Amino acid sequence: MHGLVHESRKVGLKVNKTKTKVTANRSTTTKIDDDHLENVNSYRYLGNLVKNDSHHEQEISRRLGVAWCNFGKLYKYLQQPQRFPFT
Repeated sequence: MHGLVHESRKVGLKVNKTKTKVTANRSTTTKIDDDHLENVNSYRYLGNLVKNDSHHEQEISRRLGVAWCNFGKLYKYLQQPQRFPFT
């Protein structure tokens, strides 16, 4: 983490310590300028739930719900009889 902070500062970027979280398979302490970063077990990244364990049921359920919701929006179009121009 120190390398990321150091290289970011070179180009004028600053790491937001309150928004930066750490996830790991084992207990760890991570600091930026003597400030501890929060350890989390899961977080959202680009709309997906990322977890540090192998239990993905919650993310699978969420994705299925989104898929059924989108299917429901199109269902009325799928019920209409098909009209082919050559029949």
